Amino acid sequence: MPTDFLNKYSMHTHTCGQLTAADVDATVTLCGWVSKRRDHGGLIFVDLRDRAGITQCVFDPDHAADVFTLGEKMRPEWSIRITGYVRLRPDDTANPNLPTGEVEVGVDALGALAVECMARAINRAATQAEPAYGLKAASDFT
Repeated sequence: MPTDFLNKYSMHTHTCGQLTAADVDATVTLCGWVSKRRDHGGLIFVDLRDRAGITQCVFDPDHAADVFTLGEKMRPEWSIRITGYVRLRPDDTANPNLPTGEVEVGVDALGALAVECMARAINRAATQAEPAYGLKAASDFT
């Protein structure tokens, strides 16, 4: 399997399995799928995955309130693109089981890559008794 996924046409600067402590303070753009989303009452943690690995991304309302609001609406398997800065995880939260476990990305910008697919699913669900994920229209995310 090739390991160099970046070229002049890439939508990202790094893959999700590529970031290490050597990248701290770098601004990066990652694309992938939401693998897990955890809301810790003030911060949202997203495990973003692509075919190269997983990176933890942090949504902080004190850093980027508008991005945090969008982060609250994300769900597993949504395809997204984030831009942010690489920082070391606190020692007690590092994950030695992941190649990227020493770092996380503080998210500055967020975009949905599969808006059309999500829009159809959300709009279809909005006509049912229980709207998908509590959204009434795709415009809530964009």
